[in-house]
Amino acid sequence: MASIRAIAQEILPDARAEIAWIAFYKKGRGWGAQCFFPDFDDQSGTFTFDPDDAALVEEILSIDENAIFVNPYYSNLGPSAEEGMTRETLANGLRWQYDLQSSLLRDAWQDRAQPEPETVKVGDYINTPRFCTVKIAEVFASEAEAHSHGYSISSYYRGDDCTIWGKSLDLYHMRFAAVPKPQARSA
Repeated sequence: MASIRAIAQEILPDARAEIAWIAFYKKGRGWGAQCFFPDFDDQSGTFTFDPDDAALVEEILSIDENAIFVNPYYSNLGPSAEEGMTRETLANGLRWQYDLQSSLLRDAWQDRAQPEPETVKVGDYINTPRFCTVKIAEVFASEAEAHSHGYSISSYYRGDDCTIWGKSLDLYHMRFAAVPKPQARSA
């Protein structure tokens, strides 16, 4: 169990720099904090988190669904570094913001910018385990549709975005088709 003042002391250098976003949460009878450095889009008000931060954010939210997500520049955490931010003023600012519950981590996490899934297109080149690099000639909505058009030779490619199927044109030539996976299709 860490006290608010101990937590404030740990994150004071990042808070003074005013670039870190601080997840501050109740942990049993004590407190916890973690600094994040996501990209923030002022116009849309969304965050783009580092993929490595996802598990940590989920863990914090599982500990305290009322965790706050604040930044000394955007949120009122007391005096700035030039104005004399101290451990005490930061601790008071964090506690005040936590009691307000106006900048919740769960809201920032739910509203985060989602990377656009890449969808495979005709003309794309994809490296497959079986046939090396192949050029996509057609894209089908389902594997059944691809098979009905003669694409039945597996390339053993099972990427996050699609599967690749081939068909023989003659002894020395093949064509390849992609079938986007459901999550890539919906984008």
